Amino acid sequence: MKFKAFEAKGGLNINHRKENKFSKQFTVLVNGRDYDGKPCLNELIQLRIYWTDSRAYACIWIDGGKNKFYASGSGFAGGYGYHKESAAMEEALESAGIVIDYRDSISGRGEGAMESALMAIARKLGYRKAHICKAHG
Repeated sequence: MKFKAFEAKGGLNINHRKENKFSKQFTVLVNGRDYDGKPCLNELIQLRIYWTDSRAYACIWIDGGKNKFYASGSGFAGGYGYHKESAAMEEALESAGIVIDYRDSISGRGEGAMESALMAIARKLGYRKAHICKAHG
């Protein structure tokens, strides 16, 4: 996956967090160290999806740790006939400063494309091994 831009921004719109409408969460975990220097898993990326009656909302937080890349963003998608969660995620990434090249767009392409984008971000941040943990509300 190629990126047109990869600059950390804080573009989270707090109104996009719909805690009582939580649907699912993707957490990217990487090997790291705790405060005592012991091996542990660290959260690199957290993506939350929320649903209202007509829209999908996505909020993303990235804690690049060793790269000091800290970003957040949010977005939403409405309408009919396509995968709204992936469209909302792409909008959230753009507000966080991460713009995917149009040839690799994930908008409307489903959960597999979302996971591929999360893993591509982890690789871009220098993590060759990462794991995605999913939670559903």
